[in-house]
Amino acid sequence: MPPAPVADPSGPISLALAGLILVAAVFLGWRQWREHRSRPGGLTVLDENHFAREDLRRLLGTIILVLLATGIAAGGQIPAVMNGRANLKFIQVWSGVILLIVILLFLGLLDMISTRIYARRLRQRLAQEGLSIVEAELRIRMAMRSTEDPTDGEPWSNESDDPSDR
Repeated sequence: MPPAPVADPSGPISLALAGLILVAAVFLGWRQWREHRSRPGGLTVLDENHFAREDLRRLLGTIILVLLATGIAAGGQIPAVMNGRANLKFIQVWSGVILLIVILLFLGLLDMISTRIYARRLRQRLAQEGLSIVEAELRIRMAMRSTEDPTDGEPWSNESDDPSDR
């Protein structure tokens, strides 16, 4: 008598995992949509380009998460072995899942690098604006100082405030 087949628990587990990934994809897509709608106007061309590329990367990430959830749900239902041989459909689905994970990691890396470049550019711009404000204030003070009487109130002037010196 052949041994009784063991029930494969991966089907329900893969469905639960796919559900969690789908919930994460919906949440991230909703958050990105809200962020896009609340973005202020009047951005520079560089900022608009940065945010357009960021929106595209994150939309692509959300789509890939949905595809990943679909692949995991389908892959958990396919038997790994059929007729004593490896099931080609199983290998294809799970290879696709692994490829999608690698693409997600690459998109995350691109997003991190892009955010760092944007932050560096923003810091430089803010530092330049601060420096411009300080320079403008310095020019105003220098202009005010040059229009004042050079001996007015200076401690080294020849005029004395003491009336007995006169």
